[in-house]
Amino acid sequence: MTEPTTTRKSTRRTTKSSGNGGNGSAAPSPPPPATPAPLVDEDPEDEFESYGLTRRVVVQGLLIEARGEGKDSTSSTRVSAWEKLGKLLKMFEDKPEEYSPRVLLG
Repeated sequence: MTEPTTTRKSTRRTTKSSGNGGNGSAAPSPPPPATPAPLVDEDPEDEFESYGLTRRVVVQGLLIEARGEGKDSTSSTRVSAWEKLGKLLKMFEDKPEEYSPRVLLG
């Protein structure tokens, strides 16, 4: 019976010549150009729409909670839902109170 012969592959690495005599002192290549910024900002709501979450869905969910129709609804969650609806619909805005010093005349 004849034994199978195996061949060895060379593990020697070869490098491309840089045209400078192979001494490895070639200047490094410049970095690739940076990716330009988009001209138009993407709508942040588009990101959530891929999950089925739209402004309409949020308002509907808050209305269900605010009306007490949600499961395990409490007075605290109802008040919170009404507050969030008001903010979302920009019915009122939070403004810091202006400080006006009081002068006591006496």
